[in-house]
Amino acid sequence: MKPIHSSIFLPQSKNLRSIRLALAAPALALTIATAQAGSSAAPTAPAEEAPLSNWIGFTVGGAITSGNEAGMMRRTQTNGDFYGGIDTFQLSKALNDKTTLTLDGHALPGMEDYEFNLNLTKADVGYVKAGYKEYRTWYDGSGGYLPGTPAAWIPLDGNDELSLDRGELYFEAGLRMEKLPEITFRYTHGWREGNKDSTLWGGYTIGASRYEIVPTLNAIDEQRDTFNLDITHTLGNTDLGLGLIYESVRNDDSLTIRRDPDRALPVSSRTYTENSAYDADLFNAHIFSQTNLSERMLLSFAYSYTSMDTEIDGSSNRTVTNAPADTTTQYLGGGQTSIHSANANFWWNPIDSLVIVPSFSASWENSDMDTHAVNSNDTSIDHLAEQIEVRYTGLENLVLYSKAEFTQDDGTYTLLGVSDGSIRVQASDITQEKYVMGANWYPMQGLSLSTQYYHRDYNQDYDNSYAPAASNAFDGQLKSNDFSTDDMNVRLTWRALPNLTLVTRYDYQKTTVENQALQFTPGTPVVTPITQEIDSAEITSHILSESVTWMPCNRAYVQASASYVIAETDTPADLYGPESIADSENDYFTGSLTAGYAIDDKTDLTGCFTYYGANNYSAIPRAGGVGYGMNTDEYTASLTLRRMITPNMVWNLRYAYMSSNTDNPDQTGGYNDFEAHMISTGLQIRF
Repeated sequence: MKPIHSSIFLPQSKNLRSIRLALAAPALALTIATAQAGSSAAPTAPAEEAPLSNWIGFTVGGAITSGNEAGMMRRTQTNGDFYGGIDTFQLSKALNDKTTLTLDGHALPGMEDYEFNLNLTKADVGYVKAGYKEYRTWYDGSGGYLPGTPAAWIPLDGNDELSLDRGELYFEAGLRMEKLPEITFRYTHGWREGNKDSTLWGGYTIGASRYEIVPTLNAIDEQRDTFNLDITHTLGNTDLGLGLIYESVRNDDSLTIRRDPDRALPVSSRTYTENSAYDADLFNAHIFSQTNLSERMLLSFAYSYTSMDTEIDGSSNRTVTNAPADTTTQYLGGGQTSIHSANANFWWNPIDSLVIVPSFSASWENSDMDTHAVNSNDTSIDHLAEQIEVRYTGLENLVLYSKAEFTQDDGTYTLLGVSDGSIRVQASDITQEKYVMGANWYPMQGLSLSTQYYHRDYNQDYDNSYAPAASNAFDGQLKSNDFSTDDMNVRLTWRALPNLTLVTRYDYQKTTVENQALQFTPGTPVVTPITQEIDSAEITSHILSESVTWMPCNRAYVQASASYVIAETDTPADLYGPESIADSENDYFTGSLTAGYAIDDKTDLTGCFTYYGANNYSAIPRAGGVGYGMNTDEYTASLTLRRMITPNMVWNLRYAYMSSNTDNPDQTGGYNDFEAHMISTGLQIRF
């Protein structure tokens, strides 16, 4: 547990006293001038004050945490300790009648959140701006819980307070002169660096030993440089545009499994690491146009070409330490990908109450990837999509709309196995259909009803051929994979009283999954269906939510909301014994209550309470499997006091309490439970 600093204060620096003196100076000068003029001077109307366009805000805060501090940091996205700095500022100065210089941003040490933007703008000419941004995201690397006999907590690493820093530097310039094309150039250097826990739990085989699923660690080191050039111009009734993008990416990531579940060796004595290092260069060129054919017709068109070259160097490898002996496999290779895409849209308003928008898009993708000494593959994908939208407002107090989408994808994937001489060819044919219908009805003032329904079909068929080496036992593939989804929602908004508004919403969704599997017989062209097409899963969700906003008097308001979700995945796989996949449930409840009260014209108090509760954990029958769902209760309560010290100065004080507790058994086994007390204060000054 890390204690909060015993006192939190804002120092009265010379800079702040200077700011207050500067704010008071105009009024002081006016008083002196009036006194010198004498009592006989005619009264004059006070000059209108210019709006205050500059401000600076200070904040400091901290937290006291008991339990798993890494869990608290991940959940609240704070550092779990003391922080302080400038949470917002803007300084703007007019250099002359047409030129303005602006600096804005924030700097919060402890939170590791920084941003600075400098913008120089000259009217009728253009602008130049540059900036820097960096912020930190926290993750919990404490590990994971495996049920079974015995149940055990599997640690991930020695330090569970993981974090990932994201940032960018940029420069941008824009030309904005009348009768000339608008030209914008931008350069960005971005990065991601740090460690995070992975949602991927690893399972691997070394020799004759099988190591079951364990939590994994992602180490990330990524850099990218991007150059953008955009040109737009208007000729008559047509807007034209051209864009060029070049991006260079350098990644050196790794995924590490720290230990085996049987705990036969100490943590980190057995390590399995997959390092993914590669460089990629991407180029994109695109053009677009938009033409107003008439007041009721608009036509737009766009075309894009993208090429990407990827190179995998020798630092991409798989390393195994002490399991049972140190081994390393290096990867070399790379590939090229090219994509052509085009789309066209037509907006038509034949009568005042009807809008029809048909659209069409197509793309063609080809890629050639090669991993030396392992395999190589070629991929070709053709994609077509058609869509039409219709919106009708010809009926009083009623808006009707509908949309239909159709897509077709044809792809061929060829894999050549260098090590075993295998050749696998897979042709995939995907078709999708989606239909949407909806209505918004306003039967009376203060009452509205909205409803929407959509149906979606996804059908994927495979045509496979496989020439395996004699040593291969068999290879399994899918023959077909189909999804069907129906979704309906209704929302009622009712202003029951002038100071009372209620919003009720119900969502229903059902998805059915059907598929069929195949088996290849080694050394022969025989393909045997393992199953007929079966209903492999059925996912059903019900979501009921309610929101209430009430203003009992001019100085107070109350807002409450609640949502209950019933979600279930049913699969026949649970009928086939302990090695199967179990059904899962994901029912949970969320609720919030917010109230605000204006104590006087300068002071207001706001309180907020939230709750999340889930009781749906289900252990996997398979030995060593990770369970589904959670048994967790989470509470948050906060109070915020704001006080206007002067018209240009506002002070605030905030306290929050948060707890997250698990009833065993659960995915976390109670190891990530925590309680936290958080306090912060801030001061904002406008000038």
